[in-house]
Amino acid sequence: MVELLLLGEPHARIADQAVPLRRRKALAALTLIALDGPQRRAHLAGLLWSDLDEDSARMNLRRELYRLRATPLAPLLHGADDPVTFQVPMHTDVHAFSAAPDAPTALALYRGPLLGTLDFSAEPEFAAWLDARRALLQQQRATLLETYAHALEDHGDLRGALHAHLTALHDDPLAETHHRHVMRLHHHLGDRAAALAHYDRFRAHLRAELHLEPLPETRALARRIATDDAPTAAPTLPARHPTPRNAPLVGRERELRALTDAAAPLTLILGEGGIGKTRLAHEHLRGTTPLVTIHGDAARTATPLATVADALRAHAPHLQRTLPEPWTAELARLLPDLFPGRPPAPPRPEDRARFLEGVTRALLCAAHGGALLLDDLHHLDPTAAELLGDLTRRAPQHHARILATARPDELSDNAPARAALHTLDRAGLTLHLPLTPLSEGGTRALLHALTPHLPDDLAHTLHAASGGNPLFTLETLRDLQERGALTRTDAGALPLATGVREAIRARLARLDAATRRVLDAAATHGDPFPVDVIQHVTALDDWTALDALERAQAAALLTTHDGLGRFMHDLTRRAIQQGLTPERTRLLHRRTAQALTDHGGPPDRIAHHLDAAGLDAQAAPWHMQAAEAALHVFAYPQALTHFERALTGPLTGTTRTHLHLHRARVHLALDDRAAWHADLQAAQAHATPAETAAVHLALAEYAFQCAAYPDALAHAHATLNDPYATPEQQGWAHLHGGNAHLRAGHPERARALLTAALNAHADLPPELTGRLHNSLAACALALGDHPTGHAHVRQALTHLERAGARTGLLMAHNVASQLAAARGDPDACAAHLECALTLARDTGHRLLERSVLLNLSKLHLDAYDLDAAEPYLQGGLALARAPQNPRLEAHFLHHLAFLHTARGDLHAAHAHAHEQLQLAVHHALPDLETLAHLLLARLALTLPDDDLAEAHLRAAQTHLPQHPALRAQWTVQHAELEIARGHTTRAAAHLRALLDDPSAGDAEDRGRAWTLLAELHPAVPPGECPGLHLPPVRALYLAGQLRAQNAPPEHLADAQALLRTGRVPAPEALQLLRALSAAHPGGPYAAERDALHARMTTPPAPPHATAVPTHRRTS
Repeated sequence: MVELLLLGEPHARIADQAVPLRRRKALAALTLIALDGPQRRAHLAGLLWSDLDEDSARMNLRRELYRLRATPLAPLLHGADDPVTFQVPMHTDVHAFSAAPDAPTALALYRGPLLGTLDFSAEPEFAAWLDARRALLQQQRATLLETYAHALEDHGDLRGALHAHLTALHDDPLAETHHRHVMRLHHHLGDRAAALAHYDRFRAHLRAELHLEPLPETRALARRIATDDAPTAAPTLPARHPTPRNAPLVGRERELRALTDAAAPLTLILGEGGIGKTRLAHEHLRGTTPLVTIHGDAARTATPLATVADALRAHAPHLQRTLPEPWTAELARLLPDLFPGRPPAPPRPEDRARFLEGVTRALLCAAHGGALLLDDLHHLDPTAAELLGDLTRRAPQHHARILATARPDELSDNAPARAALHTLDRAGLTLHLPLTPLSEGGTRALLHALTPHLPDDLAHTLHAASGGNPLFTLETLRDLQERGALTRTDAGALPLATGVREAIRARLARLDAATRRVLDAAATHGDPFPVDVIQHVTALDDWTALDALERAQAAALLTTHDGLGRFMHDLTRRAIQQGLTPERTRLLHRRTAQALTDHGGPPDRIAHHLDAAGLDAQAAPWHMQAAEAALHVFAYPQALTHFERALTGPLTGTTRTHLHLHRARVHLALDDRAAWHADLQAAQAHATPAETAAVHLALAEYAFQCAAYPDALAHAHATLNDPYATPEQQGWAHLHGGNAHLRAGHPERARALLTAALNAHADLPPELTGRLHNSLAACALALGDHPTGHAHVRQALTHLERAGARTGLLMAHNVASQLAAARGDPDACAAHLECALTLARDTGHRLLERSVLLNLSKLHLDAYDLDAAEPYLQGGLALARAPQNPRLEAHFLHHLAFLHTARGDLHAAHAHAHEQLQLAVHHALPDLETLAHLLLARLALTLPDDDLAEAHLRAAQTHLPQHPALRAQWTVQHAELEIARGHTTRAAAHLRALLDDPSAGDAEDRGRAWTLLAELHPAVPPGECPGLHLPPVRALYLAGQLRAQNAPPEHLADAQALLRTGRVPAPEALQLLRALSAAHPGGPYAAERDALHARMTTPPAPPHATAVPTHRRTS
């Protein structure tokens, strides 16, 4: 038989032979496996070596398991497998303690805390697990001791009961119930002096530790023992008051009608605190099922999605049954206990959008056919506020409506929520419903519903005092009821509070000490508060704490459900907090931090309370854990806050370097390059030789992203020359260096460096291998070696798919689309771009999504498939505007103007081109300003308006020296203007010069130049017309041929077939129809020509048709 004895000094016993366990980490690993079952190697390594990278942690774990082979435990452990487990059943005293048939048996097994006095503070992840297990076992022991003591007393063994209570006090010296039992039992045993001495010691200890006096019942017991008086009756509960939720709703008929009639998906109820926003929402939603409620909480804004998790947990059975499979994996990241057996993958920035999509879908699934209530929207944490936009847009599809409540003054302080609402307001998706104070008639109706015989003059006085605020009115009424002041006949003599907080504080002052202690602790913790944690903070025994909670509920101050408490109104909690002295506040925060630690509370809440207690050094490791927890759910702002707080604590150089590198990754995800670089510099300053390679690698990535390619190469080579660099780090260094060479225009050097990585390391991770192959494909593309490029991109797609690296896949599909375009396969190019678009949307990579949309629209525009291009253009323009990216927005506007020109809608084309011009001028984008002028010049030539065309061409000419690629387009349009004005000789000279330079212009520019020159001098243009495969060039060529004498018959057939394709832009189609109607006067072409001309030139004229912006301002 094999037994692990873990309570008290740990050791193992094999066949009645004791086996000492001296290595702490080996002991920790055995404890985890014995108590929690088989353990994955990655999990064990992360718990025991959380300060190391994954590879180093795994190596240390292998060493510990190897050392265990030298002990008698070796044959029992499956150490070579993953997960690590025991080969035979393992018996532990922990399991025996929990399963003991009676209290004496269990207490005999408890030799001390789990793993005795061993200190695991150097392993914070395991220490947190151990603290939670120790607290659970100690709580079980405390319950057993109390049960055992009562049983002994019932059987007449008073000294045995006294010993049991004293043992319980040894574990928890502030448990006041046990102190009273000790005093009482000493007295019953005839030792009054011992009873009173025990009371004096307890009172002194309580004053020293908590600055508190014993509870009234403890003081009363001491007095009774001193005088031998009979015990007094227990205090009675106060009469139950009406609560804000069960008080009648009066004076809100108009608002209820507005809510009923609201057509917007989101209705926002706005008003001051206590005005009745939540009460109105509940009344409107009464009977609505399902109803999903998210309670915003100021105390939990640093805990990402905590309030959302609470709301989803309330609907767990429904979600477990109905949420589709792809999204349960995402929700398991937020609520792992609801979906066991689905350990989430390590968080990567590219997975953030999918995670938020999963949470959004879960909320809408839970609220399907019902409603979602966002109570106190102004207190939503930043990540929860980020969900608001998608929730509102999708709610109608789920037949759900959204109600939200907010205080305007505090909403202005919540930037993420305010930004989300602003976007929804602009889209017309919200209704704002301001809630004003009750009229005097409304206040009178509320008061008469609660106290039917209240005199009217008293109602008038209460309304004047409360200003029509319902909560103030209710609190004032309760205050007067408790004081018996409502019996006065003179309303002017009533002792009225001056504000709602004063009314609440007046009522709090009349509560007994235990109830006030519970309320102080609850207000310090914040909503919702675990009842057992509050009991721990107050040091009250179970019954006293329960009585105090019931008195607070009877006074309509708070409510409890399933072990969690919540204040009836946030103003009540604030009033209690503001009434605490600084000393008591710090003490309560310290006690709360300890209680949460003992109960396994959230790291961010423990850190918050330690900070508030002034214990910054103790808070630092909890901030580190809180930052990791925030990153787990992609809550980057909260993670940065916790990292900042952790860095203020006393840290080792290694930990500090680790934190700066972690924080740098967050800044990279947020694209905050200045902060990213600052953290990398700080990491470099604290790095040990073993950490230098990781720092250089991060600096190489930073330099590459900033286009500082020489710096990127220097850091990549520093990593490659670092003796501590791992093979994987060297692989990434090859990748960053190769990419830097490629971007710097040296594809041969890039190919050599990238190939060296694949040749040197055969077992690189799939994602890195895929990225290397993708960069090699890009090198092959740059070198014109398309077959090699295709081979590498296929390898890249295979490895990246296996790794699940969606951002890498996106880049690989982008390279594959370029290779397909290079070999003249537009269908394959479009297919790869569609895959890239899906991946960009899955990963939430908005910048790449916009770029892919631009490439897809350009692909279809180049084929003159206007209908296929338009949705990509509209979607891309919307993304480019929110948040604004002026360059991309101008590109999309330019393509939309081109599209409308091709359709013959010159007014819409002018509007888009003019908007592009204004944007380019405002943000100093000279290339896009030139493009806008050229397009506007083309539109002016089509109208025709020669003077306007000349003005735009002059403006475009200003930037041609900096953008020579646009000179050919300008030359063609300038030649058209010269021809229109009769300057054919100059026009011909310009066109001939363009065609004589083989590097000038693309196929369309050269084709247009050729057709213009052929019209002027039919015998002059050399060779065949360039660009005949392009619909506009072919249309111009055929128009010229048809206008010439003796045009061959096949040109007529070609022209008719070309028009039937529907891919000829309207201006060129008009020229072709004019030529057809002139060549065949009796045909149908004249009518088609006139209809197209009328469509292109019909008023209204575009606004500001002659304005050519010249003023420039740099944004």
